[in-house]
Order: sequence, then structure tokens, then C-alpha cells
Amino acid sequence: MTTTICIIEAGLTPREITEAHGDFPAMIERWLTPALPEARFITIKLASGEDLPEPDAYDAYIITGSEAGVYEQLHWMAPLKEFILSAAAARVPQFGICFGHQIMAEAFGGRVIKSPQGWQCGLYDYQINTHELLPDVTVLPVLTLHQDQVVEPPPGAQVIGAHEASPYAMLQYRPEAFSTQCHPEFDVETVKAYLRLGKLSVPQTLVESSAHAMQRSPANDKIAALTASMFRRRWLMM
Repeated sequence: MTTTICIIEAGLTPREITEAHGDFPAMIERWLTPALPEARFITIKLASGEDLPEPDAYDAYIITGSEAGVYEQLHWMAPLKEFILSAAAARVPQFGICFGHQIMAEAFGGRVIKSPQGWQCGLYDYQINTHELLPDVTVLPVLTLHQDQVVEPPPGAQVIGAHEASPYAMLQYRPEAFSTQCHPEFDVETVKAYLRLGKLSVPQTLVESSAHAMQRSPANDKIAALTASMFRRRWLMM
């Protein structure tokens, strides 16, 4: 059975990153396809002015990262929040990454701020709470690149993963709706490329410590497997 996943592109990938590693949709497709080979992908460039579809138009949705913050209240953000809730009501699977995590959390009733702790970038260990689709997993090494974060989870949301600097780093809102603050579609070289750009104003000491931490590999495949399992579980019920 072929399924279609719609990637909602909430921000533009810098040209230098796109040339070397691909844009957000390309990285997501490359990351998720091994775990979900039956899926095909299409992209809606929301931040560039394309319209959102009807929630039941596709089999699942993935909301990308963005250079914008949810508190900026750009013109496309309120419709996106409404779309998230409509998709949830229709029980269409959806997954948010970084900005996608933050706007999903806000849509369901959480709160996001620019963290007073500043940037979190590099490789972090998320502590994993007991979850049926992550059996025997207690720690996930993940790649992060953010300074905004969820500080109040929505009512009823399950915290799947947490870090002391980001206690609501992976959230599940419904059986088929979940999100993560990390970037499972990035590899180590992608994060290093972002830090080399110098556009993020990340302190040099943090750049150096991040480079040292990224000598380990992230568990991107485990998050891909989790995503595939959540999507398939809902598809089997449809």
C-alpha cells in the first residue's frame, strides 16, 4: 500500500545548507524512507505562501523547522494551528520537528518562549520515559539546534523524552500526533554546517563544546522507527 506524507515546510533552508545537504523536505525524506519505504512525499511550502490542504487530503503530515518563532505570530501561523487541531480531530497522523514541535504544542494548549538559557546545539541525551513503541530505550542521543522551547506542555500531553535543559523535548498529544524538539533529519555534518554559517549568533565556546559532543552518533533511526510505527498504527485502523 502506497501512502502519501505531506511535508509542511514552515521555513526556508539556508542556501549553503541546501547545496550541501538538501532542504528540509529532502532531509526528512532521506531520513524517514528507510523506515517507511511504502511512503511517497509531497511538500507544501507554507512559509512561501502556499495554502494548507484539507486535513484528510493526505495520509500523514510532518511540520518542519523554521527560522521563525511561534510567538512572532506571522500570518500563516494561526491557520497552521487550526490545521493541526483539525487534523487531530480527523485522526490524521502528524509529527512536528523543532518549530513543528513548538507550534503543535501551542496549538494543543502549551506555551513556548525564547529560552533564557540561550542556544541548545549539538548532541544531547534525551531521557526516554516508558513508551510502548520504544521498548527498552531509556536514552536517545539526538541532534539539537534551537533557542526556543516548550515551557508548559498542553493538558494531557505525554512527555516521551526530556533533557534537563529542555524538559518537554518529545511530546505525544494524541495516539497519532506527536513531536520532538530535536532534528532527527539532520546528521552531524548538517549541524556543523549551520554553526559554521555564523548567522545564528551562537557563542564560540558553545560551538566548540558542541563539536566535541558530536563525536558520538545520533539515534535518528530510532526516531524514524517510532514515527513509522505511529503512522502505520493509525493507517491500519483507517
